[in-house]
Amino acid sequence: MSNNLPLSQTEEEAFSFIQAAVDISRAKEMSDEAALTAALDENLRLWVLVRTLVTKKEKHLSTDLQDKFLQLSSFVIKKTFEYGESNNEETLETFMNINLQIAEGLLENATLSTLEEDAFAFIKSSYALSSALEKNDTLLISEALNNNLKLWVAIKTLIKNPENKFSDTIKDNLNTLSEFVIKKTFDLSKELDKETINSLVNTNLQIAEGLLEGRPLTVGEQDAFALLKSAINLSNAKASGSDSELVSALDNNLKLWVEIRTLVSKSEHPMPQDIKDNLILLADFTAQKTFEYNGSMNIKTLDTLINTNLQICEGLLERMQAS
Repeated sequence: MSNNLPLSQTEEEAFSFIQAAVDISRAKEMSDEAALTAALDENLRLWVLVRTLVTKKEKHLSTDLQDKFLQLSSFVIKKTFEYGESNNEETLETFMNINLQIAEGLLENATLSTLEEDAFAFIKSSYALSSALEKNDTLLISEALNNNLKLWVAIKTLIKNPENKFSDTIKDNLNTLSEFVIKKTFDLSKELDKETINSLVNTNLQIAEGLLEGRPLTVGEQDAFALLKSAINLSNAKASGSDSELVSALDNNLKLWVEIRTLVSKSEHPMPQDIKDNLILLADFTAQKTFEYNGSMNIKTLDTLINTNLQICEGLLERMQAS
């Protein structure tokens, strides 16, 4: 289920329904008639395609499932044409809910990947959200939110799978969080609120931490985990507005980067020289920005320190997956 793995045809179909729901929501909240018409047209094409596909014998769907898809597609097609006259917002909400439910249904037979891959997916999504927010790029933020929503819809579905070994408490928590993420993502369709996006980043990071915690870690995973925890602490301190929490988080982050600088400066360290040089530069940058702190820190600088940790954490995990 990791974001960097090839998608199956079923996953692609599920994510098409999610994307259509997001596009309708975003256009509706922005009161953009042209965008809403385009989103409804795309959703209509998707359901016409579904209607065509489920009637083919090679799809091997049960009669009940075929009938359900045909009824839903007829409903969506009929309501889409009626919407032009009624402009009923309840119809749009119905379309979005139908698409999300179908996406969940398509993902029901998926299986949980390894904990490392699930944690990696959350870290990658957090980095994408945080990086887009730092760049203040609306298109990048929207894309990152869409991908994060797909991840959480998949999680919401996967925890229902009887094959997973999570306790009922963890399942309930993940289900609650997935509902929170889905709601907040649709709420963000109207205004890309930074505080809400940061809460989504923190949610992902804490889930990644939970997935990796309490299991044996390799040296590379330990480094990635340390950077992840430090990013979480910095992010939490930023959100709390507490000077003492921020000072503690900055100090611990600096200690971590001093350790990294010391390790990669050793000639016997096996990492390629260009990567070692890059880490040394990042360690020096972190030290400089930390020493500049005198009771207040530019939010952009703090976000850069958080993103630096997430980027290196992601890079370490990518190298381990490739090896």
